[in-house]
Amino acid sequence: MKHIYTFFCLLLLSGVAYAEEPITGAFGQVLGEVADENLILLEEDTVIPSPFSVRIYSFVPETPSKIFTDFRLYTTSVKRIIYGIAASFETESCNTEFRAIKNVLEEKYGESRLVDHSDLKDYFSTFIDYQWLQGWRLVRLWCLPYEPKSSYQVTLIYKDETIMVSSNEEVEPETQAKAEAEAGNL
Repeated sequence: MKHIYTFFCLLLLSGVAYAEEPITGAFGQVLGEVADENLILLEEDTVIPSPFSVRIYSFVPETPSKIFTDFRLYTTSVKRIIYGIAASFETESCNTEFRAIKNVLEEKYGESRLVDHSDLKDYFSTFIDYQWLQGWRLVRLWCLPYEPKSSYQVTLIYKDETIMVSSNEEVEPETQAKAEAEAGNL
């Protein structure tokens, strides 16, 4: 009986050692938190990639990256809740750095899924796109031709689609006050 108990304890511990980490964020930013007020606003009320009202900020991570050069936060318009974290860099090919990043992400989040872009032709024929899904949260890593036949852009995105969709439910305080006044509530 003692050996069975030991076996089950070891089995449980080994499962913990190989468990996938939850998708929470990257580069010192956390999905679901409010963005720092001091960030540089790049675009306001942008429609990306669908009719969700968002703001895009530039940021510099506290711990510098030796690979990534451009960092962006995607937030809801009113409450500035972070729903997307993106980092990118330019490279000559989709080989060395891209594969190394993919391997690290697979160690962290488990096996990736290759997104099929076979319907894209010519320019996008070399588009490589992997994703890791955990419920409504996902991580995407892609390598896309930046300028035909000269360089590529590698992009890593962490995203919470529930927060992104909820951005349409946010209403600017001024708009809400006007609506309340028109309804006779003020």
